[in-house]
This record gives sequence, structure tokens and C-alpha cells, in this order.
Amino acid sequence: MPFTVKKDILPNGKFGLKGSPFSLRKMKKFRGGSVVNHVKEKIADKNYKDFHNSWAFDNPRRNILLSLAKKFNLNDRVNVFKKLWEITRASNRYKSRIKEEVDKDLKLSYERIARIANGESVDRISFSRKTERSDDNFVIFSDLHMTNLNQLPNYFKDNNYKLYLQVLDQYAQTNYCLVENGDVEECIIYDVSIEEAKNRKKAMGDFPIENNEEWNDFLKFRYRKRMETLNHIIDSFPDYYRTVKHAFIAKDKYVRLTGNHDTYSDEPFERDLRDRIEEELDTSIHDVLSIKRNGDIKYVVLHGHQFDSVSQLHGNIPWAKSFGEIYSENVSWAFQGPDRVWEFENEGKKWFVGNSYENKLARETPGKFGDGPNDETDKNKGLNNSLVFGGKTAIKKDSKDFFEALLDHEIAWEYFENNSDDSEAGYLSIALEVLTGDEMFKFRHMNEIDLCKEYEKCFNQLSDGKKEAPTLVLGHTHEPRQNATWIEDNSMQTCDFYLNSGSAGRYENLIWCVEIRGNKDYIVSWSRTSDGMLRKTTWRSFKDRLTYYPDDVITINPFIQLMDTLF
Repeated sequence: MPFTVKKDILPNGKFGLKGSPFSLRKMKKFRGGSVVNHVKEKIADKNYKDFHNSWAFDNPRRNILLSLAKKFNLNDRVNVFKKLWEITRASNRYKSRIKEEVDKDLKLSYERIARIANGESVDRISFSRKTERSDDNFVIFSDLHMTNLNQLPNYFKDNNYKLYLQVLDQYAQTNYCLVENGDVEECIIYDVSIEEAKNRKKAMGDFPIENNEEWNDFLKFRYRKRMETLNHIIDSFPDYYRTVKHAFIAKDKYVRLTGNHDTYSDEPFERDLRDRIEEELDTSIHDVLSIKRNGDIKYVVLHGHQFDSVSQLHGNIPWAKSFGEIYSENVSWAFQGPDRVWEFENEGKKWFVGNSYENKLARETPGKFGDGPNDETDKNKGLNNSLVFGGKTAIKKDSKDFFEALLDHEIAWEYFENNSDDSEAGYLSIALEVLTGDEMFKFRHMNEIDLCKEYEKCFNQLSDGKKEAPTLVLGHTHEPRQNATWIEDNSMQTCDFYLNSGSAGRYENLIWCVEIRGNKDYIVSWSRTSDGMLRKTTWRSFKDRLTYYPDDVITINPFIQLMDTLF
């Protein structure tokens, strides 16, 4: 939400002005120009100071997150957060000890998907259940994150459920094969309680989490809650399951793939969840879909958590159980779920009305704070000193890298209002948006650059360079991609064999998907206009630009059969 006089300046009218009301006459050091910009930095400094004073130094990372969470969904459950943080903290310590091993397994995932793209089979969890199809037309959705929550916000149900049913009806009428590519049911995020937190903490063993006697009680608590959650979801979305079964499954026009929030594997504990959803849908669950054209694999569809360092299920140790799932179920509920939601009026409207969408590949790795020598000890020392002693001058010089290093994640800065390339933009984004509860940061949690480079390299080796790499179609990141770019050696690179379907449940009044028609593919979004009409936007990407631009925009009556877009 933009910085305004009414929302941001007037409530802070007395700070730093000797108790006087806000007025131009008493603004010190103002020498003309924009009043808002002049006051903006003063308010940012005040917000950052208040934030810095709100947590003690004994457990800074927990207290920082706790302080941020109070701006969003934490409400009165601080004790729950603190209890669950003890599990998260142990997980973080374990993660830092075995980084090299995780990276090795991540590289194996690139090789495995290249083998599948080359027509081979891979007998590893989250890759092994493969299916093939050759329908003329496909629509691919992902990341609905359907859940049934009473205490926490229920985003898909409140914002996009009815819209999604209308959209499904359009595709059912036009003979598309529906592919739901993971994170459909949200089995990990739940309504937390202090009793549940205490039980999990009491049952916690030594990491990593494994299916053994040490962790057995913990896993019982975890999966009892997931089965309860899944049953509530099935009961809460009857129209969805009815539509999918009658309009798609009954016509053999449906594929369901697993995600990291609905893994449905055949491992212990998981297989009960898998059996429940397969019983409900009366169809099998798969990990990977190969789409063939003229007998050759043209597209390979899978959720994408297989390439996320904290969500891998297929390593020598299933890292997701000890990293990603721990963070999601123990911490992320206090913010805005496993990823944040973009509310229509505040943030999502710029895409609804047909503006641009950034189309750069994520690197996942956080920036490194400081301009000193390439010595991690020195850099961490600089980070810690700035954190503890509040060195705003140093932070402002390198603000984006500072906050990324602090939170150990790449942050999607373009989602903020203060999204310029200025060195202080990161500082203003955090101080004026996150610390006011206006806008939560979005972590980027998959290295798309490495994925594209390593996948192509592995595929070329397997095929002796005789075939083009089939296009990967993923979800997981919640951001659409097509012909996305990145900068390497001061030149722009483009990956034209990678698509991402964005999300059907993370943008209010905006559902992203991928359409495949024959040998062509498209990024598509659906929304409603102000008068309730259904609106379909087909996006095109320019390889020499970093943004999507809308191509054809069609407004249709939701009760009339959709006429296909002409290209």
C-alpha cells in the first residue's frame, strides 16, 4: 500500500518535533522538494528504532521473527510461537551442519529430472510415480493451498474458491485436460495450540527426523494432525471435489501431481494420507507428468519442491521432514502461511489490471552484507555488529543484502512499494512496510538459475546433444515464468525451456496457470472485473525484457462458453 500522509505521516505527527503536531514550519532540515519523501525517511528511522528495541539479544533470530510476526498473524499466541521455535532452532542448527550433503542431493535432482525428460525411469521418492499423456490441450494449476482454518486466515476459501470453480467450468467445456500440480490440499499449516506445541516439543528427538523409534511419537502427532486437516479440507470444499470428479476425472481428463504440502508418498505415515485422497478422487496420484507430441516428450510437469534445498524428499535423508516442513508448520503460520498472500486492493491489483510482471529467474541464495574482504567471518561479524548495535548508516548503504543475510533468504524486493534500485530501498521496504504490518516479505526458495543450467547440461549429456531439452513446467515458487532471464557475466541469458504456473491461491482475485495447446504454451491469468465478469488474460514474454506484457485480454460472461483466444 503506498506511503501516504493520512496513513503514515499523521499518526506519527509528534515524533522528533518536540511534542508539536506535524507541520511544515517545524520540520527541521527541510529544504524543499517532496514533503512526503522528507518525512518518509524520518518515519522509517523511527520504525526501525522501535523494532530494534523490541527484542533482546539473548535469542536475536527468534525475537526478530517474533517481533515481525506480531504485525501479522501471531495475535495472542506468543507462547505457542516460542515453544515451536525450540524445534525450529534445533532444525536450523542441524541444517547448518550438513549444507554440503544437501547440495549434493540437490545436484542429483537435476540429473534425475533430465533422465525422466530423456524417457528413463527414476526409482526415487518424488520422482518415481510417472505418468504420460498426449492430449491436445492442457491447463496446469498449482499451489491452491486449500485448508480449513478457524483461527488463522483461510485465503483460498475466502478469496479464490468461487473464482476457481468458474474457471474450471470454462476448461471443462472446452475439453482441456486438467493438471493440478501440487500443493492443492494444505496439509502442513494448521490451527496451532499450546497443547500441540508442547506435545511436539516433548516428543522431539535429535535431528534429522527419520522413521525410527526416536521420532515415532513426534511423527504420530504430526500425521494425526495432517489427517485431521485433510478430512476437514475434503468436507469444506465439496463443490471442488464434485467438479473435479464429474467434469474431469469421469472423462479421463485429469492428472494430480504431488507437492511439498501434499506429498502423498508411499512412505510410512504418508501412505495413509495418499490412500485417503486417492479414495476421495477415485484416481491415482503421481509425481511427474510427461506430455508427448508425435511420440517424443515435449513437456515434463512436476511441482518443483524437488529442486528446493529445504523441501527435498529424495535425498539420502529426506531433508524436507527436517527443514521445510519444520519451518512451515512451526513458524510460518504466524506470518501468512507457507508463503504470503497478495491482497487485491493493496498489492494484486497491478496484475489484475494488466500491468507487467517481473520475469527474472530466482537465485535463492541471499546477498552478502558488507564490502570487506571475502572472508565469511568478517562478513558475519559486520552483520552481527549492525544487527546488535543498530548501525543504520552501514545498513542503508547495503540494505537489501543486509536483510537477506539477516533472514538467510533471497527476498523478492519488487513486491514492495519502495522497489527502486536505490541502496536504501531495502531499508525503506522493511521499515515502512514490513514493520508496519502493511506488507510481508516474500522469500524466494528455489534456485531457478542453477535448475535451468544444470538440467540442460545433464540432458545434453544423456541425449548426446541430439535433442532439445523438453520444457520443464513447475509450480512451488508462486511466481509465473516464461522465457525468463538472468544476468551472467554482464550479459542477459534466457531460459526458454522453463515454465512456472504461478499460483491459484496466493493472489486475491487472480489465478495463474499454464495452458499448453498443441506445441505452444501460454501464461494465463483469470480474475473478475469490478462488475463480476470473468476476465482471462493471456500473457506474452519478450526475451529482451524482464517483464510480462499483456497480450489479449478478453472479458466474457461467466455463463457463456469461453471462445478460444486468437493468437
